[in-house]
Amino acid sequence: MGTSISFGDYEPTRISEPWKKHQRVALKWAYYTQSAAMQINNLQHCVTILTSLKIYSGYNDEKFDGYPYQQDKNIYASALNIYISNTGDIIGGDCVVTYYKTIGSKSGFEELDKNYEVRRKKKSAIDGSTLHNLIINEGRVKFRDGSEFKLGTFQNYIKEATIVNRKLDQNYTRIMISKDKSEIEKILTRLSIFGGIIGFIPVSEAAGAFVLTKEVIGIFCFFLGLESEFKTLDLAYPMYDIYQIGRKSYHQDYGLYQGQDGEFYQQKIGKQEQREENILKGIVPIVEKK
Repeated sequence: MGTSISFGDYEPTRISEPWKKHQRVALKWAYYTQSAAMQINNLQHCVTILTSLKIYSGYNDEKFDGYPYQQDKNIYASALNIYISNTGDIIGGDCVVTYYKTIGSKSGFEELDKNYEVRRKKKSAIDGSTLHNLIINEGRVKFRDGSEFKLGTFQNYIKEATIVNRKLDQNYTRIMISKDKSEIEKILTRLSIFGGIIGFIPVSEAAGAFVLTKEVIGIFCFFLGLESEFKTLDLAYPMYDIYQIGRKSYHQDYGLYQGQDGEFYQQKIGKQEQREENILKGIVPIVEKK
């Protein structure tokens, strides 16, 4: 099963499998920034990684009682990762898609359905230099299998991170969690960064990030296909400073309807909502403890 471009531009009018058969789909997403130690040209560098995490939950609300947490669900989580060097160059990207099922309960906790295995697919973006220009100039990510994602608002965060890393010689993640941003904002203003890009996100608005707890970091790593245990994680993928950018996450509901062509489509229910929450917190109970 391929990944539809509709999942890439994040404004789907038609949702393909596995959502076509579901009466309801709930989508929530947020943006994250993290730091990672990586080898570049045989030298150790602190790389900024920006992640757009989108979680689609498909379910059949047979009772129509409005309590989605009591429903069994098919979950599709898409983690789009963009890697930025300390010189402000986009050096790579990938997308990890995680599929699993959950069992609903009246208690409000969703448990992992162990009758179905967790499945993942990972694909890599095109060469870094070409990718950099495509993202900055066109707001698109192209993968080596020919598929593409449209970035939308996520592009603004990526632009901001490339400028901050290049102009200020600091890691974007560290700046996002800095308590005193007044001097940084003055520097950015002198560089004519604010207002120079339409839709550009000022540091002050993107800051105030949620700090991910150890348990929630395990969930984040689960969606990236990484070992959730810290001891293994430190050896396999030394990440640190993982934060949700800003305090706003986004939510959108969809309902199934049949078009005149006989095909089934998902139609938005209500308006997109912004909520001040960490979208990973409620997912903690579904991950198997090791």
